[in-house]
Amino acid sequence: QNHNERNQSRKKSADEKKQKKLEKLAKETEIETTVHLYKVGDLTSKQNLYKIDVNAQYYKFHGIGIVSDGCNLICVEGGAKSLKKFQKLLLKRMKWGKAADADDGEEMMEEDDDDDDEGGANSNSCKLVWEGKLIKPSFPEFKFEAAKSEGQARDLLRRRNVEHYYDLVKNFVES
Repeated sequence: QNHNERNQSRKKSADEKKQKKLEKLAKETEIETTVHLYKVGDLTSKQNLYKIDVNAQYYKFHGIGIVSDGCNLICVEGGAKSLKKFQKLLLKRMKWGKAADADDGEEMMEEDDDDDDEGGANSNSCKLVWEGKLIKPSFPEFKFEAAKSEGQARDLLRRRNVEHYYDLVKNFVES
């Protein structure tokens, strides 16, 4: 009885738990920042964009997601432990091949009728292109940007001195 009362008095409140979690996330990136670079086939699904954005905000990541016609990329910078969880989300848990939005569903039905597609729904996937370490993050926060051309996408990365990320993603060939 007395033992349980002592445990209850030491129990952290919800605010204290949340604060501790935030401190752990911040402490993880004090020494070095890990970078993951992903190549995504199609980032037009609002549901997938939302999932990526919400998880990136939750883990306090820095970086950028570039949505363009030619090459979609996601660059995230953060702690190694957090990035491992985020990688599992992108590579295993997210359904890239399925249409997430209701209006995308109609388009998917039309695409399925064509038998001569190169990959159809399966061509949309996410691949880890590169993983590395930085002393400090290159981006102030995580956000998505739309680029109408390759030049505009390169310019978004050039502002942060990481234009070579675009080349890595564009020239990536999965083995």
